[in-house]
Amino acid sequence: MATENLKTVMENEKNDMDRLYSEHKKLFLLDIKDAVDDISAECDRLIYVLKNDSSNDNRIKECVSALSRVSLEIPTLAELRKRYEESIR
Repeated sequence: MATENLKTVMENEKNDMDRLYSEHKKLFLLDIKDAVDDISAECDRLIYVLKNDSSNDNRIKECVSALSRVSLEIPTLAELRKRYEESIR
């Protein structure tokens, strides 16, 4: 299932951000990790609903919408640069 694949990718990215933060102590890595963690949580929610309440179209739509919303909240490179402008220098 695509959602399970996305969850796996997000878990791998979260682990990478943890490792990179441990090595470099750059705060922007925690922002990325938090965004990825939010996506992973919404994947869990959607997977649960699909497995346990698959006939509830409204709940599925709500989960898909929430997953889409948090996916759009991943900070862009420009946003991170602006947010951490002082610490980059």
